[in-house]
Amino acid sequence: MVAPGELAGELCPALAKKLGLRAGVPVSAAIIDAHSGVPGAGAAEPGTLVMVMGTSSCHMLNAEQDRFVPGVSGVVKDGILPGYYGYETGQAAVGDAFDWLRRTLNHAKHEALNDEAAEIAAGAEGVRALDWMNGCRTPLMDGTVRGAFAGLAMHHRPAHLYRALMEGSAFGVRWIVDTLEKGGVPVREYVATGGLPHHNPLLVQIYADVLGQPITVHPCKHGPALGAAILGTLAAGPKASGFQSASAAIRAMAAPKASDPKRRARVVKPNRSARAAYDRAYQDYLDLAKFFERQGK
Repeated sequence: MVAPGELAGELCPALAKKLGLRAGVPVSAAIIDAHSGVPGAGAAEPGTLVMVMGTSSCHMLNAEQDRFVPGVSGVVKDGILPGYYGYETGQAAVGDAFDWLRRTLNHAKHEALNDEAAEIAAGAEGVRALDWMNGCRTPLMDGTVRGAFAGLAMHHRPAHLYRALMEGSAFGVRWIVDTLEKGGVPVREYVATGGLPHHNPLLVQIYADVLGQPITVHPCKHGPALGAAILGTLAAGPKASGFQSASAAIRAMAAPKASDPKRRARVVKPNRSARAAYDRAYQDYLDLAKFFERQGK
């Protein structure tokens, strides 16, 4: 049992021949694909929530504290980076829920729904969505609960449902953050990576507005691959890599750089004027969650 980035062994001659590499190449300990997105997103310090956002989402955090947090299923010492406790949370339906709604509404493209949704004010004019189309991973850890829409009226259009579902996804993240912080695990910064942050700016803006915090969209579009390269470099050892620590390697290989267009991060700042509307809508989301959690029991 060794931490990611630590040497697990060396490549044997048989596999070296198959891969076209030399025998004896250092091999890092294995890691979950989303977890490697943490170093790949340049998150070298504790307290940064890395949101790997795709068809589903995995939200991970390194912390110096070992806390039992009800609703958080994964807390592992050295689980993401050596020297920290790795916390894993997530949402079982994100991008695939948006696509399900698009197909259900017979819309050809996400772009059209996004454009219309962007014209609707925060709170989707009273429409609320519970994003449990594939169950609730955190904090309920229950794959049997189901999603819902509420507050519908005759004047609502498909774009209202689409915006409400994006807002519901953001409320799910806020619930995760509230759960962590209530359990004594601080969340200080937010970094987004994966396909959705690069293809759906409106979604990231809604997340920032709901959280009331800026979100850094990491420039790398393949964060887990970059993270795996960083961990492989660390396994080679400081003599080969020149890096004495994981944080040094992450800062050198993955930290955004404003002077380099290819490594320049996009920072999405919250719209403070939307806070009051989202505070009310978030309470509605929690009320819906309580109701539908009871229905599933």
